[in-house]
Order: sequence, then structure tokens, then C-alpha cells
Amino acid sequence: MKHALPDTLALIALGLAMFIVTPAHAQTTAPGPYYATPSWDQTLPSSTRFIVLTNMNSEAVLDRETGLVWQRTPNQTSGSILGFAQTNCFKFTPGGRAGWRVPTMPELLSIFVPQSCTIDGFPGQFCLGLPDGHPFIVPNGVSGSWSTTLDHASSPAAYLTLGLFQGALIFLAVQADFSDPVWCVRGPSPSGGS
Repeated sequence: MKHALPDTLALIALGLAMFIVTPAHAQTTAPGPYYATPSWDQTLPSSTRFIVLTNMNSEAVLDRETGLVWQRTPNQTSGSILGFAQTNCFKFTPGGRAGWRVPTMPELLSIFVPQSCTIDGFPGQFCLGLPDGHPFIVPNGVSGSWSTTLDHASSPAAYLTLGLFQGALIFLAVQADFSDPVWCVRGPSPSGGS
């Protein structure tokens, strides 16, 4: 009976210690930096938002705002119809990690910021660009990217892409046999694919 009280207190202390562990400890499985759970309501400067992933041969970039991982350099294969674009993403395995796919339009738009531009002599048009200080490598000639989002207003149904027009990224609705580059993403698949 003498030992029952200290043993009981030890068990209570151990139980309490388990509750003291913070979520940061629970989500970290290896040595290295801890990345907070992404939240689409936060806005981070490029210097802390984007992290080049050396464990993926520096071929991928983590977006800490969304939790999505992006190809650092968009796939430049010209003449890539949507089916080939999907296959290119499936075959992309930096650092031995598969699970890449064509992004939805909201995912694709999440890495860009609005910019003022002039199209056909009309200033102040809505255009898009990568934020200052981003770590992506976008070679000349990459003119946009596929998305899996359907434009339901089109007949027949078409997919939304970002396209380059007069130096500005704009929305385009194209058929699946159109040629466009692809910017593969890794992360949970949204339901419905659009």
C-alpha cells in the first residue's frame, strides 16, 4: 500500500505530460524546420512563403500559404494536350516522390498576384504575375499552364488555362486537344477536379 500512492501519482504525471505536447511536436516527424499548418487566409511575403525543397532535388517548391507543392520549373513540353500534360505530371518524381497532377484553376491562381497591365492599348486590365522574390524558374517560351477546371459556359465544354497574351497572363477556355505547358502540383486532390 505504501507504494500505491507514488505509483498512482507517477501515472497521473505521465498522463498530464502527454497533454502538454504541443501540436508542433505532434506534427514534426524528423529533425529540421517545422512548417505551420497552411491556412488560405494568411498572406506571407515571398521570402517566407515559398520554400525550395532540397529533399526533392530543388525541383519543387512548398507554398506555405496553401500547403501545395509546385514544380519549380513548369513543364515546357510544347504541343502538350491535356492527356499528355496529365501523364507528364504522373511521371514527375523529384526526390523519388510521385503523386503529381494537373492543378485546378483556383490552385494555379493561388501562386500569382494581380498586376496592372495594358492589353491592346487599354491600360489597367486585370493581369497576373508571380510575386516579387519568388523562387520559380520560368524559362522564356513558357506561355501558361493547363488546369483541370472546366469552363461550363463553353459549348462544347472546355478547360480553363492561363495563357500569355501581349506579355500578360490571362484566362483562356480551350479544348482538351489544345497545346499548352503544364505546371504540376502535389497535394490533396480537390473533389470533382474543378
